[in-house]
Amino acid sequence: MTLRWRATLAFTLLGALLSVLFVGATVFIAEDYEHVIVDEILRGQAEDYDLRLSSTAEAVLPRTHRLSGYLRAPDGSGEVPPDIAALPPGIHESEDESQDGMHIGVFDSVHGRLYFVIDLSDIESLERHLATYLILVVVLGTLI
Repeated sequence: MTLRWRATLAFTLLGALLSVLFVGATVFIAEDYEHVIVDEILRGQAEDYDLRLSSTAEAVLPRTHRLSGYLRAPDGSGEVPPDIAALPPGIHESEDESQDGMHIGVFDSVHGRLYFVIDLSDIESLERHLATYLILVVVLGTLI
């Protein structure tokens, strides 16, 4: 192999490596950021509604197109969707492909177990756009 081909190959591999490292860091940061946001939103909702339930038993849990809350009282009463009722405390992602972007927070309180479901499917669609751009970054970074 001539020196020119070796230098071309070395620079091509360097461009590919740097592009892949950039893409890896971007994906890692985006996923980590999403988890931090979900965790803070769901924990904040649980703490807020726990305080509201402490001050008045009439507190109404949210039921919107993006966020829904449920309470299973210590005596077992309360309507919780069956697909989330068995989840242990913590933050969970829906494993159902048709519900991509659904996150579930399960929290124990003195009032019972609080369940919060948040729909972040908009963020999932943005992640698909990001993936397309990142593929272009790898291709262009390697070519340059």
